[in-house]
Parts: sequence; structure tokens; C-alpha cells
Amino acid sequence: MVAINCLLLSKRSKKLSNRKAIFLFGPTASGKTSLAIFLAQKLNGVIINADSRQVYKDMPIITAMPTADEFAAADHRLFDFLNLNEKITVEKYVNLVKAEMLDIWSQGQLPILCGGTGFYMKVLEEGIAPLPALNDHILNTLNKQSLEMGTPYLHQQLATVDPAMATKLKENDTQRVVRALGVYQQTKKTMSEWQKMPKQGGLDAQILKLALNPDREWLYNRIHKRYDVMVEMGLMDEIKSLINNDVDACAHALQSCGAKDLLAYQKGEITEAQAKESILQSTRNYAKRQFTWLKGQYNADLIFESVADAQSQLGQICNFVNKS
Repeated sequence: MVAINCLLLSKRSKKLSNRKAIFLFGPTASGKTSLAIFLAQKLNGVIINADSRQVYKDMPIITAMPTADEFAAADHRLFDFLNLNEKITVEKYVNLVKAEMLDIWSQGQLPILCGGTGFYMKVLEEGIAPLPALNDHILNTLNKQSLEMGTPYLHQQLATVDPAMATKLKENDTQRVVRALGVYQQTKKTMSEWQKMPKQGGLDAQILKLALNPDREWLYNRIHKRYDVMVEMGLMDEIKSLINNDVDACAHALQSCGAKDLLAYQKGEITEAQAKESILQSTRNYAKRQFTWLKGQYNADLIFESVADAQSQLGQICNFVNKS
């Protein structure tokens, strides 16, 4: 009865009384897509992507994109639109999300930001210190050095110019190490210095922050099973198409868990078993980082152990939506 009343109330008015949004974060494979669709259907909501890889075209399987049936079950925005050799910055992402939210609010609907890229959510909520966009030459040079000499080599370089930032970043965190080192090379000012500047552009809205925090053993088993499902769905053909289309090996899109391993397998550089084990390990490591973000950075208003747990507590979410 609670769900029905919530649905009726959210649809009764053509416009929400205040700008409101739901953020839904959780580790990979935790069930975020399923829960987001449930919430969108119950709350007259629209789902906005908060996954830094699901923005890309031609990689629906390896990025665990919503299926065709899931896309059809609710309105989804900012999925599957960027070419693989393009790069999306957090600044570009935030601007796109804000534009979508304005449109959703104008229709009297509720934006539901769903994904596992916690940094995107943090920047959208709080704003960000002004940072320069890296020019392509520096970015491409550092990415190639990462491939040829390894990210730890770049991390050592970063430690000499910005030891505070190097301490914060893991030596294999290619994207952030490249970004921090590139900022210094381009501006002669460290990332640590840039980040001390006042933040700008935070979201002007009331936000309810939800999180899925499942049992780790359950999640790791789900990650393993999901890989087998991906293979059945045509994962290997998807990777072959990337090779056939000459996607740049340094492309931001290929930082997805497993993409580089499967490319190496397809090229005969490692065995299929080695690729699978590496993918599963990297995906578990990614989930661990997401658990850490959830605990230390996200500051959720409501935390659920499972999708079913969240569904059973829909009334609390309805209170947020319906409160004037």
C-alpha cells in the first residue's frame, strides 16, 4: 500500500515542489540497476548514469550496461553515447548531468543518479576545485608511458613533484596518476595545490543518498557468475569488434575491468584462463575500492544490504520525495 500511495503522490503533481534527486551508489554487481528501475517506476523517476564506462558506445557487455529490457523498463539518460576514442572528463560529465536534471525537473519527475563512480557523485554534489583540462599531447604521452613502462614508473615520477598526492594514489591507479602528473607537467602547479582552491559548481538540489552494501562473499560469487553470463552474451565477439575497429589501446574506455585482459587474450598474448582470472581479480579489487568509498567518502542517508531490503523500506524514500 505504501508503494501505491507513493506512486500516486509523485504523479499527482506535474512538478516537484522542490528540486530533489536520489543518488544510488554501490559496488559493481550489487544490483544497482535493478533497484534504480524499481525506484523509477515507483517514484516517477528518470535514471541518470553515474558509471564512467557505461557512457561509451559498443561496449555494453564488458561495462555491464543495462540490457534492452532494462532500458525499456524506465527512462535512462547518459548511457551508450560516447565514441570509444573520446574521453569524458568529470567537468563534462557534471555539465551533462545538470542539463538532464533540469529537463527532468521541468517534466515534474525525479532524477535518480545510479552508478559506481563515486567521484562523479561527489563532484556533482559538492562541486570541484578548478582544474585545467589536459591537452591531448600530454595525456597521450603519459598513457603510452604507462603502457610501456608501467604505471608504477609514473607514480614514482609523481612522488618527486607532488609527494602528498602520490601518497593518496595507489601506484597502479593509471587514470588518476596520469591526471595528477599531467596537471603538473602542463601547469607547473601540483594537483595538491589545485585541490586546495575553493570548490565550484555544486548541485543546487535536495539529495537523498542511498547505498547498496551487500555481503562481500555474496558479491564476489555474483561477480564470478556474472563473468560467465557475459561470455554467454557474446563478450568475446564484443572484444573482437574493438580490435577490428582499431580502438586506441590507450583509450579511456578500455580502462574498464577486463577490457585490456581480453584484448591481450584475443591477440594471443595470454591464455583465456589467465584473462579470466585477471578480470575476476581486478573486478574484486574494484569492488573493494567501492566498499572503501562507501564507508569513507559517500556519507549515505540510507544503506541497504540488498535490493529486497531497499524495496521493503520504500516508505522512507517516499517521505523524502513527498515532503514539501
